[in-house]
Amino acid sequence: MMTMNWLTKWRTKSVSPTWRYTTKGILWRLLPSEEAVFVIEDRNAESKTVTFAGIDAATGVVLWRDLRLEDDWWVSLQSTHHGVLFLHGYSAPDMPDPKKIIAVSCRTGALLWRNEDLVFLFPHEQCVYASKDEFEGRKFFELALLTGEVLREVEFEYLHVLEESIHGQGGVDVNFPRAIIHDGVAVPGANPGSLPSDASWTGHALVELLEAGDSSVVGYYEKKNNDIASPTFSQRLLVLHGESGAEIYQDLIMEDAVMCVPDTFFAIKDDLYYIKDKKTLIAIYLGGLKGKHAEN
Repeated sequence: MMTMNWLTKWRTKSVSPTWRYTTKGILWRLLPSEEAVFVIEDRNAESKTVTFAGIDAATGVVLWRDLRLEDDWWVSLQSTHHGVLFLHGYSAPDMPDPKKIIAVSCRTGALLWRNEDLVFLFPHEQCVYASKDEFEGRKFFELALLTGEVLREVEFEYLHVLEESIHGQGGVDVNFPRAIIHDGVAVPGANPGSLPSDASWTGHALVELLEAGDSSVVGYYEKKNNDIASPTFSQRLLVLHGESGAEIYQDLIMEDAVMCVPDTFFAIKDDLYYIKDKKTLIAIYLGGLKGKHAEN
């Protein structure tokens, strides 16, 4: 394992997790909502079941959990909008095309409505837009957000203009890391930001950097073997104090990763979130650290 001499200068952890949430199976997907609720897709490969949970993003309080639909394994998260969670099914087990719309309250987990015939396209204000393939061609519809009532059929041209006009609007502002090392080589034009200059980052399979709160967050993969056919990696996370560069938090995210997956940590405002061992969502508040140094 590669040693970074500068890490030995600081060992005291100045920040600690705000909260943790662990799934029963694999934390397959995670969606943030505008109402500061994380919706989690929890998949159990052995029993072929999937359940969903709603977690308060600020406190980690479980608002609801173990929501299981009759669709069982063949249902997944789609999107969130104005407090409504949308899920979709599949046209067939061997066909990944989405089918049907299932609307659930992000805050309570209560089923609001479902439509077996339409396919979700996108939401806008108090409406949802969906499509349906028929013999004579594809048709498009506008539905009421909270009830699923079909309000009217719309033309493709109208739908296209509407989608273009709202592109990039709304939603949750999620800050993802940027890669600075890939396959052991510095990414051209990548800005290392406030990383210590004596850190031996080159040679790592993947190094990502994220500025959150008053800190720099570094995620990196270290190769554990030289087996070209079956490489394994240890994935680690470091939080560095923005002014001093001192290490104020570290964690081993995964001991034996079989591939380097980007974007396994992210920030929303001053809160850092990451998933450990594919099961545990961990939150750390990184605001208000300016002027505070780690204790040696």
